[in-house]
Amino acid sequence: MKITSLVVAMLVTVTLSTIIPPGLYKITCVATGDSFDMLFEETSDGTDLILFFYHDGAHEQFTVSYVDGPWATLVAHHSGKALTANSNASGDSFTQQTITGDTNQQFKFLLAKDGNYLIKNRASGLVLNCNSDAQSDYGFRLVIQESKSCTLNEKFTLTKLN
Repeated sequence: MKITSLVVAMLVTVTLSTIIPPGLYKITCVATGDSFDMLFEETSDGTDLILFFYHDGAHEQFTVSYVDGPWATLVAHHSGKALTANSNASGDSFTQQTITGDTNQQFKFLLAKDGNYLIKNRASGLVLNCNSDAQSDYGFRLVIQESKSCTLNEKFTLTKLN
């Protein structure tokens, strides 16, 4: 009985998450057309993840590397630092931090029916959202995390660059 429950639980997990190939990606919000961007190309810990039009900079490219089954890190190409949830709270934003392996630096890709992806943070259980009023200190729109509602604001395209 316990083995059957375990197998069923594993199958449900596999069908909800999608393993995309490891590599370098541009991540674009479906609702806005803007892409992930590390503010001002900064390489320091604590730099905000913002949305901005894509112009082929290394600070707008993220390496997907799997660390635990379907859970992956998103590492900024220009800095080698991991995208990190600032807390587990709904509405909070993301920064880049030195890689620690903590669950606030791990993400799962959930395939939506329309072929786009939702990106779920392991520590908070919340999905990334790109259409908020939250802004950086410089007025750029921040990527935040919210409960899943399957709106276009939570859907992303991942374009493989290598």
